[in-house]
Amino acid sequence: VHRQRIVVLLRGGAPGGEPRHFAHLDHLLQFLRAALPFHDLAVERAQPAAQLCEQAAWVAGASLVISPHGAHLLNALWMDTGATLIEVMPWGMWEYPGYQSLFQRSGLTYHRVNSSRPPADAPQWVD
Repeated sequence: VHRQRIVVLLRGGAPGGEPRHFAHLDHLLQFLRAALPFHDLAVERAQPAAQLCEQAAWVAGASLVISPHGAHLLNALWMDTGATLIEVMPWGMWEYPGYQSLFQRSGLTYHRVNSSRPPADAPQWVD
């Protein structure tokens, strides 16, 4: 039996770039495992210096990719037609158009989720 692949693609630390991650990654993974028990779940971390083949491998064959917004999401163009991408927009970027048009035109099912609050390590939250 073929098990569909689900990928949580984390944004790696680009030099000088801000990290974007899920506040409760463990809860997200637990939820996905419970909701989709017959799927293979992988966590990949996008690295800025990765070779092209490595970047394609992060998402190749995935039926669903969930990731924070970032340039690393351009690798979603390697996903199969009809696969689903969920892009999570960080606090303060809700109005940014993102890559929706590009992904929809490439044959992906695209959904966007806006982060409900700033991350705890955001400057306005650090004493």
